[in-house]
Amino acid sequence: MTFTAVTFAPVQSFIRSSRKLRDLYGSSLLLSHLARALHDDAVHQLSDPDAVISPAEVALSRGVPNTLIIRGNYSATQARKVLLSTWDQVLQACRAWLERQIKVSDFPERPQGWKDDWDAGWGASWKAAALHSWEVFHGQGSSIAEAREVLE
Repeated sequence: MTFTAVTFAPVQSFIRSSRKLRDLYGSSLLLSHLARALHDDAVHQLSDPDAVISPAEVALSRGVPNTLIIRGNYSATQARKVLLSTWDQVLQACRAWLERQIKVSDFPERPQGWKDDWDAGWGASWKAAALHSWEVFHGQGSSIAEAREVLE
């Protein structure tokens, strides 16, 4: 039997950057959302509703820890793909909200050469955030202890 341990970072610095209680709450929800996406994908990929051993039960999208212990072979490539895809969905939702709230035309004094299209103004920064904000760590072994040891 193969066991897989998966986690992602930077969780501590992400939480630490919260300055207000609502920031901390929002950060926690976002981290739980990302962990929940990994949980749901592992269950789907392994076709086993009980594939995720820890956390024992994920009934809500709140308070989901960022380290999962999975019974089965859940690949690092798949974990990274799911985490980054879920993060990209969050970024796209934020981008859509910002575009509804702020119009480039609201800023008549734009820098010389500024283009009114998204990619020219902010695209590179958002793409970098989508691709380089999170790192996935993965370990496998024939026991939970071995998988956790490889993870560390």
